[in-house]
Amino acid sequence: MIRRFLSVSILVTLLGSALPTAFAATFQDVPSSDANYRAIEYFADLGVIEGYLDSKTGLRYFKPTASVNRAEAVKMMLAGSTGSFTIPSTVSSNVFPDVKPADWFAPYVSLAKAQGIVKGNDATGLFDPARTVNKAELLKMVILANSIDLDKELGSVRTVTMSDVSSKDWFYSYMRYAKAYGIIAPDALGKLDPGKALTRAEVARILYNIVKVRTGGDQQVLLSRTEASIVSSMANVNIKEYDAAIADLDEAKKFAEAAKNADPSNVIVQEAYTIAQSYAVAIRGFVDWKRDNNVASAKASALEAERLVSSITVLTNLQKSLLDVISRMKSAS
Repeated sequence: MIRRFLSVSILVTLLGSALPTAFAATFQDVPSSDANYRAIEYFADLGVIEGYLDSKTGLRYFKPTASVNRAEAVKMMLAGSTGSFTIPSTVSSNVFPDVKPADWFAPYVSLAKAQGIVKGNDATGLFDPARTVNKAELLKMVILANSIDLDKELGSVRTVTMSDVSSKDWFYSYMRYAKAYGIIAPDALGKLDPGKALTRAEVARILYNIVKVRTGGDQQVLLSRTEASIVSSMANVNIKEYDAAIADLDEAKKFAEAAKNADPSNVIVQEAYTIAQSYAVAIRGFVDWKRDNNVASAKASALEAERLVSSITVLTNLQKSLLDVISRMKSAS
């Protein structure tokens, strides 16, 4: 079994200029080195999340690994969406049998229900506010809250097999959109884990990625899809789906080239294009090596990818990951 290229969590986000890029640390348990730091600080800066104040020390904590229940998720989702929502001050009757007017979350759930964002359990009619929200549920909520037209957005998305998501699943379109646009990433074996119970940090990251794509303009969409295609390619290599991996990288190059042509003077865009080229060269050589035992192709591809990646200065995490791949290819035998 081949050693996996990388954990997708170390991939740096290919950000455009639409969102703030620097924040003062708000929470003691979310250092700037944390993978979700930018997402958490973005919403803290907007006042969407406040964390927990330690009354003894006066320090504030986010508790990034704590779970998020459905009631909390609805509040975070409405506050962190790109839509304009007015939360009702009071609720006069039960929103669901288990959401009473006096519940702190009743106004949020009431609005979400009225907007068609949430509904009760088909069998019981309950909302289950205390149950931990899972990935598929949150994605449905945030996609609906942000008025994303899935028919339109998925029109340009290549149909691919998702190992743990079937086209018959109710959440199929939500997961497909989220994967293609970099809202979520597959794990190293290509799994999306739709039923995963989410933590506070994971919810913040998903909400942030949606905002990034929705407010960053066409350039950000192209950059997000470039990154998503590279991540998907890595997962496909790990499970030896080599043709799918190459198809992913062809798409990554296409998106990166479109971004470069639209804004040729933008350094981040230029380097995104170079990283996509580098990965495409390296992975084709890697496939030649592992599938066809073509060591010469692997070594030649490694040298060409190394030449391309040597000019990259901004995307340091991606550069380091690719250099690890290149190093392994250069020692191929």
